[in-house]
Amino acid sequence: MNVITMDHNTNSMRLVLRRVLLLLNFEMVVFLSSMSAMTILKISQSTQARDFLGEISHIPPVPWTIPLYSIGGFVLLAIVLNIKDIAKVPQWIVISLQIILGLSIIYSLDMNYNGIIFLVAAYLLDYFKLNKKKLVFIVIVGISLLIFDFNICEKFMPIMKFDTYTTYYKDIWATVFVAIKNLGTTCNIVLFIAYTILMLGEQIDENEKINDLNERLNDANAELKIANIELENYAKESEKIAQTRERNRLAREIHDTLGHTLTGIIAGLDAAIAILPISVEQTNKQLDMIRDVARRGMTDVRRSVNALRPDVLEREDLLEAINHTISDMSAASNVKIAFNNTIDQLRFSEDEEEIIYRIIQESVTNSIRHGKATEITIDLKKEYSLVTISITDNGKGSDNIKYGFGLTHMKERLDMLRGELYVESKNGFSVVAKIPIRWGEDND
Repeated sequence: MNVITMDHNTNSMRLVLRRVLLLLNFEMVVFLSSMSAMTILKISQSTQARDFLGEISHIPPVPWTIPLYSIGGFVLLAIVLNIKDIAKVPQWIVISLQIILGLSIIYSLDMNYNGIIFLVAAYLLDYFKLNKKKLVFIVIVGISLLIFDFNICEKFMPIMKFDTYTTYYKDIWATVFVAIKNLGTTCNIVLFIAYTILMLGEQIDENEKINDLNERLNDANAELKIANIELENYAKESEKIAQTRERNRLAREIHDTLGHTLTGIIAGLDAAIAILPISVEQTNKQLDMIRDVARRGMTDVRRSVNALRPDVLEREDLLEAINHTISDMSAASNVKIAFNNTIDQLRFSEDEEEIIYRIIQESVTNSIRHGKATEITIDLKKEYSLVTISITDNGKGSDNIKYGFGLTHMKERLDMLRGELYVESKNGFSVVAKIPIRWGEDND
């Protein structure tokens, strides 16, 4: 905020100096043109006219034309100097008009005052934005001052020196007139130098700001490169994590699908072997049932490879899928499986349905395969926003519970939904899974 305020103050001071410079030059033009016209008029009406004509090399102009051309030219110059604030005119036209009018005014004053060069130069500095161009322009102004000096121009131009006019006044008035002219010239130089210093100061500040912005931009680019590298590394790491998760997911699906199917086949074959000596007819029925389980398992395996979602959930709703699986497992293994459901409508999102189904499927498979259970009880209930699944069996249990492939993937599935898994081996084996469900209209 302080920098912005300081820049605004500097710009305001520069504009004030330029207006003062404009006013000062207008006053000098009025003074010099009026003084020249009145002197010529005074001499022409006195007895000194013949002596005056003998001292000069050319006939002086008509008195009234001097202020007309000088002051009129200055008014036009003031309009052109400020024309860019009034109308859109090509820059080269504006610059050309300013230079032509400035030189015309100097010529109309007989080269006795070249402060107009400082005025035009101050306005033209705004058209040049680079420091080098401004410095070159200042040099050109200095050269112009040397060229448009009276002592040089009087040798090839019909002009009259200011001192010629003052000799026809008393010493005190001649001194006053010369002092006014010298003071105006000095003030012009001082104001122009001050204006140039402010202009260059603004340019230096602007360059410093640009350099500062460039440094910040370079720093930002360096930080952006680092961020891009970190983002690439993160993307690669994320890709690896995603691949690992997908491999684990695929492993779980294959384990759940093949494990469930193979467990049913093994249990069915054990039952077929047991009843073969007793009844060939019952053995054939058992083998037909095993064949149906194997076919459905093959279909489920193919589906798992393609979409990794249980095929039975594609064909049936969750309750039907659970009952179908329980019926198949019970028939193939001769294990009594009781399913107690207290939830009116089992309508969840796909990932929730899949996890519920897989937990029941995996738990029943483990009870039959590892626990050698003959009775399994499944309880499904809802408590507030939690769905609780309890699977207990009367199998041999385990003195040292270890998280094998099945329990590990069961826990991983629950972790995805921020669920919890509890296992216990007491008078059999017990699995309890709690899942926070995203209840919607269909779940209420």
